[in-house]
Amino acid sequence: MYVACAKIISLEADVANLKKSEAAFKEKYEEAKSHRERVEVELNAQILSKDRDLAGKDVEIAKLKRRLRKAQEGQDAEKQKVESFEILTLRWRRSRPRPSRRHRRLASPL
Repeated sequence: MYVACAKIISLEADVANLKKSEAAFKEKYEEAKSHRERVEVELNAQILSKDRDLAGKDVEIAKLKRRLRKAQEGQDAEKQKVESFEILTLRWRRSRPRPSRRHRRLASPL
């Protein structure tokens, strides 16, 4: 009987210790859970900030691409003008009358 009473007292002490441990683990669990939630909120805020930054950079890239295309189009137009002028100059040189030998002799200072 004494052994049974001692065993019951021992088991009751174990139950009390387990309840204390359970309370400590629950407290740690709640702490970890709240810490996790804070970290998730911070990470989500960082992600939103990065997304905004990326969206802004995408807009900037699009503007730069448009400016580059306009500059290229301007260069192409300028190049076409120059080529067109060169073609007109060549046509003019071909179409103008060539001086005869007599004119060349008269024009030479000898």
